[in-house]
Amino acid sequence: MPTDQTTVPATDDTIAAPVRADNDLETLEKGLDALETGGFQRRSVKGVIGRALSPLIAIAVILFIWQVIIYLQWQPDYIIPSPSQVYDALGRQAEQEILWTATFNSMRRAAQGFIIALIVATPIGVALGLNRTLRSIFGPILTGLQQLPSVAWVPAA
Repeated sequence: MPTDQTTVPATDDTIAAPVRADNDLETLEKGLDALETGGFQRRSVKGVIGRALSPLIAIAVILFIWQVIIYLQWQPDYIIPSPSQVYDALGRQAEQEILWTATFNSMRRAAQGFIIALIVATPIGVALGLNRTLRSIFGPILTGLQQLPSVAWVPAA
């Protein structure tokens, strides 16, 4: 693959940068997904089992530690219930439809929040992308807000 580079002239919104003369459109269209996929490779059964077994072992270790904490009675049952108590409560709530009602309400609120964010943020993003003055005014504020962890927004919700 040749490495000839040409320079694209700068416009008012761009910087002059070297560009490969042999841009391969197919490679560009793959984007970041191409980094995560290793192509179609045959995997051994041992490799597949190993990949599936690792998360199961992690879950088993967490349940074991949880059960040890219960066995040693570091905390009373009403603070940290045993895994079997949690499983039984989950089954009871599923039978009484409490679980499904709570799940539906949570999913509905998440969808409403997403739709509101989409309706509000899309015009703001387009305006900031098209208008340099707005971008220079609000850009630093938005950059600062991006640094906040998602959990910090929970009290406002």
